[in-house]
Amino acid sequence: MGFIVSLLTSLIAILVYLNASKISGEKSRLAIRTIMILIGSIAALNSISRLLVIVPPGNVGVVNLFGEVSETTLNPGVHLLNPFNKVLNFSTRIKDVKENVDVTSQEGLSLILMSVFSTSSIRKRQLQYIKQLELMKHNW
Repeated sequence: MGFIVSLLTSLIAILVYLNASKISGEKSRLAIRTIMILIGSIAALNSISRLLVIVPPGNVGVVNLFGEVSETTLNPGVHLLNPFNKVLNFSTRIKDVKENVDVTSQEGLSLILMSVFSTSSIRKRQLQYIKQLELMKHNW
C-alpha cells in the first residue's frame, strides 16, 4: 500500500511541477517548483526503497506474496524484489540446546539427566512450516 501511495505522490508532484508555469509571480512559481521537487524526490526514493530487500548475515529470507510462499529462499545480501512481496528472515546459525531433567528411579534415587544437542535451521523444514502456518490461517 505504501508503494502505491509513494508512486501517486511522486506523480502528483511531477504534474504540479509541470503546471507551475501557469502561476503568476516568479517567487511563487519558484517556491512551488522547489517544494514539488523535494516532495517528488522523497516519494521516488521511498518507492525505490520498497523494491530493495536486505537479508542479514546468518539468515535466510523466505518470500511471501499474497499468502503464497515461494519455494526458493534468499541468501544474505541485497535483493531486488516485487514491492508487494513480504520477506520473512530465519536464522541459519547453529544453536546448542541444553536440557536438564530431574527424575527419580524405581529405588527412589534422585537422578539428573543432562542432554545437549545442536540444531540449525534447515530451509526445507522452514518452508514446510511456513506453508503449514499459511494453510492454518486460510482454514480459520
